[in-house]
Amino acid sequence: MKNEMPAIRKRLKDAKQVIITTHLSPDGDAIGSSLGLHHFLTQEGIPSQVIVPNAFPKFLQWLKGSDEICVFDEDKERAQQLIEVADVVFCLDYNETKRTGPMQEDLDKSMAYKVLIDHHIGNPTWPDINLSVVGASSTCELVYDFAEAYSNGELTLNQDLAYALYTGLLTDTGNFQFSATTPKVHMQAARLIEAGVQPDLVHNHINNSFDELRLQFFGFCVSERMKILKDRGIAYMALSREDIQQFNIQTGGTEGLVNEPMKIANIDVSILLKEDEGKVKLSFRSKRDIDISVFAREFFQGGGHRNAAGGVSFASLAETEEELVKRLNNFNIS
Repeated sequence: MKNEMPAIRKRLKDAKQVIITTHLSPDGDAIGSSLGLHHFLTQEGIPSQVIVPNAFPKFLQWLKGSDEICVFDEDKERAQQLIEVADVVFCLDYNETKRTGPMQEDLDKSMAYKVLIDHHIGNPTWPDINLSVVGASSTCELVYDFAEAYSNGELTLNQDLAYALYTGLLTDTGNFQFSATTPKVHMQAARLIEAGVQPDLVHNHINNSFDELRLQFFGFCVSERMKILKDRGIAYMALSREDIQQFNIQTGGTEGLVNEPMKIANIDVSILLKEDEGKVKLSFRSKRDIDISVFAREFFQGGGHRNAAGGVSFASLAETEEELVKRLNNFNIS
């Protein structure tokens, strides 16, 4: 990243409006990297504004600065004005603007200098500077690298910055268990802890903040919706909109659900199908060296990482389930 820093420094020095954007339905890495970059730029004396396409989960709203995030579909006029006058736009945790949903049109026509920081598979040509590293554990890992490079290796970590980045590291590595959890990730986490992060505090906010209905919902999904293809080591759950509404599940309420079947010893792949308006969203998880992103990309217009990927279907939930089982029975996941 060092080679790109002079150009970025010049752009930021001259910028009157810097915005930070991320993808639709922001998760821990999206919010953590966005707020982490925001806190770093603030530390450098560079004002910035985070804009997200839609609401993000309550279990991320404890992070400092989360209450100042502009939510596009709740404050569209302000968000559009911010994008329109922006001199620099940071694009975090996505490499296709369509992943920003309702923000795409405004981002596509923006003449701002665009800096992409991402870790997903792809070769985008639209950003002015691409700082992406495919295979990195998280965008938070790369924002840490960016901040260190921008600081010429003399990065000062304040607590707000440290908590934001640690949150993304934790969530996108599945609590430091996915294969992309390298020694470098642990060294970054150690430095963040040295800066004041209390790991148990972050863990409790992320993993132990269920309300009673959400826990009942998880139990319902495992007991009533989980199906196991025993000879294949695969489990999946297909959830209708009625299932979700029955338990009053809000934004982010299904986060982590796809991981539950992975707790079974002989289950190597878990898939969650979630009915949404006009489509079915799919989440994929796998163990060890099973590259589930290949399956997601080949059959469900998706992609992601070796052990964690996503996809989409525009058929009905029943038709998507039927297609999924058919594809799984004819696909070598080992």
